[in-house]
Amino acid sequence: MLYWQVFWYKKIDFQQLQTAISAAWQGANYYHLLIAIFLIPLNWHLEVYKWLFIMIRYEKISYGQATKAILLGLTVSLFTPNRVGEYGGRMLLVEKEHRPMAIYATMIGNFAQWIILLLFGLLGLLFFINYNPIFNETHIFWQKLLFIAGLCLFILLTTAYFYHQRLFFILNKFAFLRKYTLELSEKLALYAQKGDYLHIFLIAGGRYLVYTFQYIFLLYFFGFENTFINHFSCIAIIYFIQTGMPVPPATGLLVRANVALWIFAQYNSLGVSGLEIQTKVLAATLSLWLMNIFFPALFGYYLLFRYSFKKNG
Repeated sequence: MLYWQVFWYKKIDFQQLQTAISAAWQGANYYHLLIAIFLIPLNWHLEVYKWLFIMIRYEKISYGQATKAILLGLTVSLFTPNRVGEYGGRMLLVEKEHRPMAIYATMIGNFAQWIILLLFGLLGLLFFINYNPIFNETHIFWQKLLFIAGLCLFILLTTAYFYHQRLFFILNKFAFLRKYTLELSEKLALYAQKGDYLHIFLIAGGRYLVYTFQYIFLLYFFGFENTFINHFSCIAIIYFIQTGMPVPPATGLLVRANVALWIFAQYNSLGVSGLEIQTKVLAATLSLWLMNIFFPALFGYYLLFRYSFKKNG
């Protein structure tokens, strides 16, 4: 599907992509690639810490175990829509009585990450519309409408995030839900503190900046020169659009590649070769997916094999 969509439908020659990659390796931008690689451990450290920050209050789980749980979750979710398999993967290394909290920790961490994606996506979209030559003054009304709608959604989701515990008290009033929500709400009331959710929110924001910087440094490595803020705004839009599409991470590369090619193609109006942009953007997008998804998932498959082997004796 990726080959058809990119190399046939977009009329990109595989040889051109290979040439762009070879030119990047022969250039003097190695430090951009090294920075992107060095940010991989920080990216996953923040994800592990975000999940462990909640779980450590309910189960004595080490940082190593939490890392394995995160990688197992990534592996299991690789072919599930909207990464729903992530919940099951992370529960594999958690005691049975604490598995509801493992689901909750994953859910609240993903919720915080989604709000951050929404926030930066809307800011990036507004910047993109205001400073891109293809838009003119006739779009001012739609810009304001988009900003107001996005701001309302952001306020709604942020309020739901910081005050979601009150939702459990409402759900506890329904008999068919009480057996699932009562114990969880009691644990949250006992252990959760007011500053916890702000802490998780800030961690999610830090992780967003890390993998966004990775993308920017890879674009520079492959020779796609532009201002930092232009790259940042385009990437924010790409992540925002991709988040709204319930596709597995394995096919997320297809979505991100197509969205990235369209967003960055708008630089055609700035006098930059469209084919040149496409090859460099595709190379950077593929490299980021390999760094942050494919290779960690391979290690997760190894852990999953070991877990299945031990479970089956």
